Amino acid sequence: MKLRGGEEEDETDYDEESDSDDDDDDEDSDMYQKVLDVTKTKIVPVVMTYSKKAAITIKKASITFYYAMQRAISAGLEVVENDEEEEDDDDEDEEEEGDVYEVIAKKLIKFCTKSMKKIQRMVKAVMTIPEDEGSYEDDDDEDDDKNDEGNDSNAEETDDVTATESKEEEEEDDSSDLITSTSISSLDVKETSVEVESDEETTITKKIADFGSYLAENYSVEDKRTTDEDNDITILGGSLSDACKIAREQARMLIVFIPSEKPKSESWFGGVGGGKQTNANDQIAIESLLSDDVMKAANKKARKKGEAGLGSFAIWGSKTGSSEATSAIKRLKIKATATTGEKRPILCVVYPAQDGSAKVLAQHHCNPPLKAESMVSWMNALRKRHGKQYQSMQTMYKENQYALERRDGYIDSVQSDTERKLKEAKEEAERKKKEVKEAARQAGIDARRQELKDSLPEDVTSGDNVKKIKLTFADGRSGQRGFASDQPLSVVFNWVDAMFETEREKVVLTTLNGKQTFSWNEEDIEETTLEDSGLKKMTAFRVSLSETNEKESKDE
Repeated sequence: MKLRGGEEEDETDYDEESDSDDDDDDEDSDMYQKVLDVTKTKIVPVVMTYSKKAAITIKKASITFYYAMQRAISAGLEVVENDEEEEDDDDEDEEEEGDVYEVIAKKLIKFCTKSMKKIQRMVKAVMTIPEDEGSYEDDDDEDDDKNDEGNDSNAEETDDVTATESKEEEEEDDSSDLITSTSISSLDVKETSVEVESDEETTITKKIADFGSYLAENYSVEDKRTTDEDNDITILGGSLSDACKIAREQARMLIVFIPSEKPKSESWFGGVGGGKQTNANDQIAIESLLSDDVMKAANKKARKKGEAGLGSFAIWGSKTGSSEATSAIKRLKIKATATTGEKRPILCVVYPAQDGSAKVLAQHHCNPPLKAESMVSWMNALRKRHGKQYQSMQTMYKENQYALERRDGYIDSVQSDTERKLKEAKEEAERKKKEVKEAARQAGIDARRQELKDSLPEDVTSGDNVKKIKLTFADGRSGQRGFASDQPLSVVFNWVDAMFETEREKVVLTTLNGKQTFSWNEEDIEETTLEDSGLKKMTAFRVSLSETNEKESKDE
C-alpha cells in the first residue's frame, strides 16, 4: 500500500492508469502518421499543381504585356504618310497666314488631333495580336504540358526503378549494337534533310507561276516569247520580296510592272468607263513585255567580263489593286498616277540589295508606254549605266556558288567517310570472326597433335620387318624414322602432323622417282599397311601440300 496526499491507492489502480496512458500515446502516433500520409499523397501534389499553373499564367501574362507594349511603342513611333502631309501643310500655313493667335490655335488643334491618332494606333496595336505571337504562346502551352507530363511520368518511374535495375543492365549490352547502327542512319537522314531545305530555298522560281500567261490571257495580248531555253524567261508573280530574292540569286535587276486597270473579265463595269475595251497603255506595255526582243534583252549578258549564263533583268508583275501591288507601291514609293490625275501602268527597274531592300533605279512615265524596240534600248542603257551594281551582284553570285560547292563537297566527304567507316567496321567484324574461328580450329588441331604424338609407335632401328621412311620438305626440313611393316600407312601421316606441324589432311607424299603418290584418305590408309603399299625397306618421300590447300592458305 502507498500513501499519497493522505489517501491510500492500490497498486492495481496505478497500473491501469499507466496502461491507459500508453494506449493514448499509440493512438496519437497513429493519427500523426495518417496526417503525414494524407499530406504527402494529396495535399502536396495539389499545391504543386496549382503552383505550376500559377507560374505558367504569370509567364504568359508577362509575355503578352511585353509584346503589347512593344507594338504600342512601335505604332506610336511610326510615321504615317498623312502625318507627313499635315506637317507640310503646317509649314505652308505658317508662311501664308500672319495672325499669331490663329496659327497657335490651329497648331493646338492639329497637335491634339495627331496625338489622338497616335493613341488610336497604339490602342489598336495593343488589341491586335499578330499570328506569330499567337503561335508562340501555343508553343509555350505545348511545352508546358509536355514538361508536366514528363514530370508526372518521372515521378511514377522512380517508384518502380528498384525492380528493374538488373534487367536494364542486362539489356544495355544487347542494345549497344542497335544504337550505333541507328545513329549512323540518323546522320544520313540529317544530311539529306539539309540538302532538301537548301534546294527549296534556291528554287523558289518553280513554286511561282508564270504571270505572263495571266497577262496574255486576260488582256487579250499575244504571247510572243520563244520556248528556247536560252531566251525563255518567266514573268514572276507572288510578292515583291520573293521576286527580289530570286533576282538577287540570279544576279539580275528586277523590272516591276503593274497595270493601271483591271482586265475586263475582272472589272465590275467591263473595263475602262464601263465599256468593253482595256486601257490602251496597258496593252502596249504588256505587248512589249511579252515580245521576243525584250526577252532576249533580259537574258543578255550583263557584263562583258561577267559570268556566262547570267542575264541582266528579271521581270515581276502583279494584279491591279491586289495586296502585293499595294505593298509594292508603298515600299518602292512610286507614283501610280500622272500629274494630270490619269492612271497609268507602273514600269520601273529595281536594284535588289543584299540586305533585302529594293532601290528604284528608273521609272518610265508610260504616257505612252515603251514599245518593244524602245524598251530594249531603255534596258540596254540601264545595263550600261549600272555596271557597278551588276558587278557586286555577280561577285556575290560567285561566292554563293563556291559556298554551295563547298557544302556539297562537305556532304560528299561526310557520306564517303561514313561509308568507309561502315566498310572498315564490317571488315573488322569479319576478320575477328575468322580469327575466333581459326583459333578454335587451331586449338582442336593442337589437342589432336598431342594425342597423335603420344600414340606414335617407337622408332624401330633394326629388324627384318622394318621400313625406314625419310621425309624431305620444300623448306629444307627433313626427318627419318623406322616403322614396323605391319603398321598402317596412316602412321606416316600422323608422324608428319605431330612432329612437323603440317596437317595430315593437306599432306601429299610422293616418292623421289615420282611413281607413287599418297594423300590422306582415312578409310584406305587405315586398312593399308606399309608392306601392302609396296614400299621398300628404305623409302624417301617428298612432302608437299595439295593444290586446293595451297590456294586456301594464299587467300588467308
